[in-house]
Amino acid sequence: MNPVSRILLGLVSGVVLSGLLLEGLLWLLPTFNGIFAADPDPSWPVEHLLPTERYTYSTSWNFRNVRHGAINDMGYVAPFEYRTNHAFAAVLGDSYAQALMIRYDDSVAGQLASLSSSDPSQVLNFGYSGNALPDYLGLGPLVRERFHPDWVVVFIGDGDFVEGFETAAGHFRWNDDDPGSVELVPDQTERSALIKIMRHDALLRYLRSNLRFTVRGMFHSEPAAATDSPKQSCADVLEARDRERITRYVEQLPGAFGVPAGKVIFLRDSEALRKGLYGTDSSGRNDCSQSRDSQALELLVAEAQRAGMNVVDSLPLFRSHYATTGERVDSSPTDWHWNETGHKIAAAAIHKLMVSR
Repeated sequence: MNPVSRILLGLVSGVVLSGLLLEGLLWLLPTFNGIFAADPDPSWPVEHLLPTERYTYSTSWNFRNVRHGAINDMGYVAPFEYRTNHAFAAVLGDSYAQALMIRYDDSVAGQLASLSSSDPSQVLNFGYSGNALPDYLGLGPLVRERFHPDWVVVFIGDGDFVEGFETAAGHFRWNDDDPGSVELVPDQTERSALIKIMRHDALLRYLRSNLRFTVRGMFHSEPAAATDSPKQSCADVLEARDRERITRYVEQLPGAFGVPAGKVIFLRDSEALRKGLYGTDSSGRNDCSQSRDSQALELLVAEAQRAGMNVVDSLPLFRSHYATTGERVDSSPTDWHWNETGHKIAAAAIHKLMVSR
């Protein structure tokens, strides 16, 4: 073997050995694991997680905020199976409701069960990262048919309206032809054997979930903002069809779950406004997409209250708590999801409202 070949062989061997050592080390460390989308299931056609998995949650390169938990046989984050045919409450939302970053017992769903002295399995959490307003309406008949909840708690936050126009497999979206309805984008993605094997690679999981590394991100950059272009006026960007969507959404939601309007609770949060509590820039992207979304959610809150539904606005509660104690209600600045304190405050307000009803 000539010298060049020996050098190349040595380099390749070194890279392979280093990779194997790193893989072994990441298996020993709390690398993000167990959070994988399940194959399509005709009996529950919405996207959900791979059932009956144990998961590890952690963030950043240095494994912050380590959490361990369970995914039940329906593919939702809960340490028990959903067996009841008459639930006390169904909790819906996106990653805030899913609450991977805290213990289940500390989440709104877990604490509602504790505060109401209910069997934990009577409060069902259908939170799923990436959900938006259409998902909550679309899930209604599925939840009603199986579980017949007495109460419905719906997290709503920034992006929930405009994200409803996106096309994501296994999620509901606004119907373009009928503003008053939503449609399911079928999930026909059968994960290949190779994909399922690669899920067990600790290095890939670390790159993707802890470091948020994507191949697309390597070659894609955001265009520079034009500093000399006139700002677009976003005083009122809601179209008539947007208003119709919200009005009819509010009309249909209680019936979709089979509950009276007074048994629906919207839990309102705004990450952009919450950042202002700590003196952080809360303006976000100053564009009309953001204004359209915030105006739509404001209209949703107003219409819901007019229809006799309940709204818990987290911001005044969080502002009062932070002003009194100086304690943050989220894991900012590394993660703006609510921490245990945020969930506790929200759950207490929801339970108080339930009791008053």
